[in-house]
Amino acid sequence: MSKKLIAILFSIILCLCFALSACGENPGVNSNNETYYTVTFDSQGGSEVESQRVLEGNPVRAPQSPTRGDDIFQGWYKSDDVNAELWHFATDRVNGDITLYAFWKDAKEEQVDALIYELNTAKTGYIVTGDNGQSTAIVISAEHEGLPVVEIGDSAFAYSKHNSDIISVTIPDTVTAIGKNAFYSRQSDLVTVNIGENSQLTTIGNNAFSGCRSLKSIWLPDTVTSIGDSAFNNCGSLNTITIASGNTVYSSEGNNLIKIANHTLIRGSNSSVIPSTVTKIAQAAFRLATLTSLTIPVSVTSIGNYIIQDSTVTSIIYEGTAEQWEAVEKSKYWNMGKTDIEVICSAGKNEEITEMYITVKDFKLKVTLEQNSSVAALIEILKQGDIVYTAYGNSFEIYGDIGHSLPTNNTQITSQAGDVFLWAGNNICIFFGNNSYSYTRIGKIEGYSAELLKSMLGTNSSVQVKLSLK
Repeated sequence: MSKKLIAILFSIILCLCFALSACGENPGVNSNNETYYTVTFDSQGGSEVESQRVLEGNPVRAPQSPTRGDDIFQGWYKSDDVNAELWHFATDRVNGDITLYAFWKDAKEEQVDALIYELNTAKTGYIVTGDNGQSTAIVISAEHEGLPVVEIGDSAFAYSKHNSDIISVTIPDTVTAIGKNAFYSRQSDLVTVNIGENSQLTTIGNNAFSGCRSLKSIWLPDTVTSIGDSAFNNCGSLNTITIASGNTVYSSEGNNLIKIANHTLIRGSNSSVIPSTVTKIAQAAFRLATLTSLTIPVSVTSIGNYIIQDSTVTSIIYEGTAEQWEAVEKSKYWNMGKTDIEVICSAGKNEEITEMYITVKDFKLKVTLEQNSSVAALIEILKQGDIVYTAYGNSFEIYGDIGHSLPTNNTQITSQAGDVFLWAGNNICIFFGNNSYSYTRIGKIEGYSAELLKSMLGTNSSVQVKLSLK
């Protein structure tokens, strides 16, 4: 064999070795064989949104909505074409590198939908009774033919009557009533309902938004005095519920819809904290919610049917004794679909445990714990043994799935260095920088500067973390 041929063969073998070596390196797989993917947000000319690294099979954290001049943000979509599907942060999971695209509506764009109007009986204003158009963003004008638009009629935009997608609806200040079934069963499309701060809305009919499973938030003015039965039933993606502070009939304390007079929680959200003013939880209050655990205060004396049916709730933390729980009046089908639900009566437990420890790399850090149901559940797990998990770093934190679902007590928080928070019920986030999001407080690492914590915890890849009581 010639020397030239041997040299060629040797070169080919070297190339193959390099190729095989490269194939064995996967930057998305850590030492525990866990795969992380990159989620990129294309704001389509809007303000910049930071990308995320997400563990395979986990949800994406909904980022703060971008802005683009006066344009109206319509949501994040899986592609940028006309047939794009909406990304559902509550239910969609990451199984590969993806890009999500912001969709916008021109704020100055004229309403192209053929909205249908009827003159009301008193002939003082118009009722919107339907729509013959195809726009995904419905904008109802404040006036039609010289008179104010004062009502959205019964079943006006119900799916059975209008089955084209409606992603958002803007309701003018002149509307005083939303009829029964007005947006009934818009299951996967209606995400945003825009109601202005000067709205004169007083009445929301039975089932008005029932079955709007993608609705993320609702804001209601202080003029609302009547909300019909099941008005927000099955709105399982609700993350925030806000009632204007001047309202004397309804409250949104703890991210819930509460009727003040009878202390009844009508509808909860995915970041609910049930306040101690609540004595009754109404029928289907958390149906389809994506909470992993529901904390019920000892003030509650009555629970309606179907409160957690079709939800992701796996445990209930009752802040009283077992005897007090037995005394709570429960409707026959209160736990329909989850008859084996675990109920933990937490009164008197874990009061003596106020700290835990986080070990990262060669550093063991003491955490002063909060007193809430999330921490109580975490302590019960740690009593059985240490939790060891893999965390991934970014510019302000390290975070990772601890392999257990904990109850959530979420509030909108801006993190500070040393904060230890729970995200999505199963991720512990340890901060050395700032981020504003909906988290549950777990505890605080005291005595370390942001710069020092970053040098101790910061990583561009994965790192093992241990949680312990000693």
